Amino acid sequence: MRLVVGGLLLIFGLQWLRKAILRASGFVPRHDEEAIFAEELAAARAVGGEPRGIDAYGFTISFKGVLLEGLEVAFIAVTFGSNQHNVPLAASAALTAALVVAVAGVAVHAPLTRYRRTPSSSQSA
Repeated sequence: MRLVVGGLLLIFGLQWLRKAILRASGFVPRHDEEAIFAEELAAARAVGGEPRGIDAYGFTISFKGVLLEGLEVAFIAVTFGSNQHNVPLAASAALTAALVVAVAGVAVHAPLTRYRRTPSSSQSA
């Protein structure tokens, strides 16, 4: 099983390396994240005007991603704990990690909401 998983990881890693080499050499254009963001923002404004309140779709997608990643980490921690015959310690470590991430999210929420990207801020940076 380790050989199969290691082989798959190696294949995926080599594909990412190949893409990175092609982008660095100029054979494949690099992603222009600024242009992609501006295009998506213009499309969103054209459909519904300025965003107000919480974007339900964006919130749902990001919540599901964070929830799935968090559950994955919790399962890994509990699995390692069960292998060491110490599930309570692993569960408490997973809970502590979740609380630390929640506190960090609350702490950086206010500074991040003050940052609003505008077309002029991307040109001045």
